[in-house]
Amino acid sequence: MFFINTLRRNNLKKIQSLREIKYVPLPKVKSISFIFDFQEEGILEAVKLLTTYALNHRIEYSGVSINLVNSTFPQTIMNHHIKLLVKKELNFLKTPKGEMIEKFLSDPSDLFIDLCPSYSYTFSYIAHKVNAKFKVGRYQENLNPYDLVISSGKGPQTPAGYVKQVIHYLTTIKSEQ
Repeated sequence: MFFINTLRRNNLKKIQSLREIKYVPLPKVKSISFIFDFQEEGILEAVKLLTTYALNHRIEYSGVSINLVNSTFPQTIMNHHIKLLVKKELNFLKTPKGEMIEKFLSDPSDLFIDLCPSYSYTFSYIAHKVNAKFKVGRYQENLNPYDLVISSGKGPQTPAGYVKQVIHYLTTIKSEQ
C-alpha cells in the first residue's frame, strides 16, 4: 500500500494546472461542476439542492460521482448533467480514465465544488485536474487543490447543510471587479 500511496502522491504533484484562478461571485457564475460520493448519507438531498439552485439561477452544471463498490446508483438523480464513474473506468491506482471523465476535466467552468466528506485519491485527482476558475472543497492535509476551503464545522453536518454553507459564503464574498 505504501508503494501505491507514493505513486498516487507523485501523480498529484505532476499535475500542471494551466487554469486562470479567478473568483467569480456566485450571482455571476455561469457554470458549476461538482463531485460527490453518492454513498454518503443525505447526499442526494444536497445534490438536489445544488442543482435546483443552479436551475433557478440559470447556471449550467455538471456533476460526477464514483461507484467503487458496484452498488446501484439512484436513477432519480441521473440525467445528462450528472455522470457516474464506475470501477472499470479507473486504473490500478484508482486514477480516472476514459472519454467521459476527460470531458468533465477539460470543460471550463466558473466554479468547482467538491462535496466529498473525506479524502479519496480519485476525488482529489479530479479536484486537482478539473478546469475551473475557482475551486471550493473541504480541508485536505496534503496537496490541497482548493482556492477556498470551507470546513464542515465542529459537529456533524449533513451534506445539504454543507451546500447551504457553501452557497452562503459564495454569495457573501465580495469581488473587486
